Amino acid sequence: MITNLSTIQRFLLTGLLGLWGLFATVAFADKAPQGLSDTQWQNIQRQIQSDQQNSVAPEARALTLSETKLVAGDGAAWNYFGDAISLDGKRLAIGAPHVDIGGNYNQGAVYIFDFDGSNWVQSAKISTGDGAESDYFGSAVSLDGDRLAVGAYDADIGAISAQGAVYIFNFNGSSWVQSQKLTANDGAGGDYFGRAVSLDGDHLAVGAHSDDIGANFDQGSVYVFTLGTSGWSPSAKLVASDGAAWDEFGLVVSLEGEHLAVGAYGADIGGNNAQGAAYVFDLVASSWVQSQKLIANDGAAFDYFGRSLSLNGSRLAIGADGDDIGGNSSQGAAYIFDFDGSNWAQSQKLIAGDGAANDRFGRKLSLNGNRLAVGVFFADIGGNSRQGAVYLFDLGGSGWSQTDKRTAGGGAAGDNFGHAVALGANRLAVGAYGTAISGNSNEGAVYVYDGLPAYVITGLSGTWYDPAYDGSGFNLVQLSNSLLVYYYGYKKNGNGTAQWLLSDIIPGTVAAGETYTATMYAGTPGNGGSLTNKPTAPGSGVSIWGQVEITLENCNKGSVRLTGADGMVTHNIVPLAKIAGLSCTSSTTNEVSYTAPSTPAGTFSALSGTWYDPIYDGSGFNVIQIPNGLLLYYYGYKVGADGQALWLLSDTISQPITVGNTVTVDLYAGFIGNGGSFTQKPTKNASGLTRWGQAEVTFNDCDTGTIRLIGNHASVTHNIVPLAPINGVNCRD
Repeated sequence: MITNLSTIQRFLLTGLLGLWGLFATVAFADKAPQGLSDTQWQNIQRQIQSDQQNSVAPEARALTLSETKLVAGDGAAWNYFGDAISLDGKRLAIGAPHVDIGGNYNQGAVYIFDFDGSNWVQSAKISTGDGAESDYFGSAVSLDGDRLAVGAYDADIGAISAQGAVYIFNFNGSSWVQSQKLTANDGAGGDYFGRAVSLDGDHLAVGAHSDDIGANFDQGSVYVFTLGTSGWSPSAKLVASDGAAWDEFGLVVSLEGEHLAVGAYGADIGGNNAQGAAYVFDLVASSWVQSQKLIANDGAAFDYFGRSLSLNGSRLAIGADGDDIGGNSSQGAAYIFDFDGSNWAQSQKLIAGDGAANDRFGRKLSLNGNRLAVGVFFADIGGNSRQGAVYLFDLGGSGWSQTDKRTAGGGAAGDNFGHAVALGANRLAVGAYGTAISGNSNEGAVYVYDGLPAYVITGLSGTWYDPAYDGSGFNLVQLSNSLLVYYYGYKKNGNGTAQWLLSDIIPGTVAAGETYTATMYAGTPGNGGSLTNKPTAPGSGVSIWGQVEITLENCNKGSVRLTGADGMVTHNIVPLAKIAGLSCTSSTTNEVSYTAPSTPAGTFSALSGTWYDPIYDGSGFNVIQIPNGLLLYYYGYKVGADGQALWLLSDTISQPITVGNTVTVDLYAGFIGNGGSFTQKPTKNASGLTRWGQAEVTFNDCDTGTIRLIGNHASVTHNIVPLAPINGVNCRD
């Protein structure tokens, strides 16, 4: 696909929490208690109501989840297995940074577990060939499909002590292979480069929280690396625009798409020491730009806001594990921020329903759609000091509420359960690095919980692609109660032969984390049709090619596995072009969130969907109306009726689409000029597209239109009608 598309006071009376018990029995009385004015009393009532809505979690209802306990196949005492974890679908990466490798004490290792449909199986143990004592390799891990980034923050680089490093590994289908070792090009001793890593597609963020910036000791920085044809290369070094000494900027990072969130828990806010802050950076063109600084609207000294954070789509969770709640010192809290397209705004503050002093709730977070997991590894369970717990919160119609508190079966003091958390669509992984295994102190364990209530994803229609396979992609068309998948790409031979595939209808709703399988059909005009010829024989012009397995984790991430005549390939997909007005949501209902764009009379705002010409069976068009224009896809055949498939992609039509008006746009054909093929990633800096010709597009109303395709060798006019409209998107003119 073309990847340069435009993409889309505090008010609180002093001592209010302390007064809560005093006022509880008269909290909503009409008359103010003695000693308070009516105005003061009304303000207290409003604040109590606000706190109930925005902070205090109700008692959790227990979820019924299955528990699986994972340990290393070769575990030993003090390995700290589970110190860091990263979950991606059915694969789990587990850091054990204190593992001894040979004679190297605390060199560290990472274990890979894969779910085979019934069990979690250890499939790999990863360490580095150049590792050394006290590297702490595995103290940070980030897994994205078949790629893995591992931090070794204490690694010496040459003679520079504890500069730190990050290692990249790729899965080749049978084993994990180290592809690169990354270091800071301006690194210094004690920077701790690699203390945090976040990998998303072709971008990697690496925190160096102890980096001295100028004279500011431990101000911290974040390095961003980008994957190109020659490997990973540095693209930016980020620091806070108002950074200061001891901010610890970069201790935590979370990267997704074009947003990067960075915690600076040591930042002073006004006169509040270490209140903490978080910074958001956006990818604008090819540069990362600081767009916002976030602080809690009720922040106080030593809250440590920004000690943890987790970014998912247009939502960000930020931990403040030093926050005092009522009289409980350092009970901790988590804050939810939502992005409205322009700004991030705090929407709710979450605390544990049974929190206690020094729990440090919010020290670890994992956000997935409308669900948040909060690790509280300092929590005492019964008489067990620091056994640890994990709290789950879900977003409902009245806001976020606590839905579960989870502790390990057979847990014990010092387990530190919740030191690492990773939340998938329907499963939760929890690290407990202090767990004793068969008498081995602090060997560590990871617990996996399955059976989380699934969310239904709606509004996912649009163009999706795998950044590692530039030049191909997918159209997802979500109907009222079903899904269609279109693939635009190439055959396996890498000779430039284009191929498009179309799935059978996948019935039902799309549940987050669930895998759906359907038959895929390839374009082969067995009905006598071609670009210009109408079919001369009965038949659809398609034949069975193989099958597709599609899994959507949330609105921003999924995977598509194609298995058929050209082999097998798995694409880790992200949205590329979203439909104007259509919001992807993950919730317990199947309701669609669509707001029609404001357009002048006579201008179309919702043409998105599949259109076709009934007399050219076996070909058609996908129309994607994006916020700044319209995209057109054609799937059909070349001029000669030789069965060779053709797919075309338009430039963005930026002018308004008005009734009866014809617009002209360039078309590009799928042609492998970048060295890629069905199973091979591109090897050159090219899009895999070549200019084919033009399209003249006219829509008469919401039900009829014409598209004239004009190429070098022929032209054809299609009189089109809707075939599969997008669920919830109602066309109007």
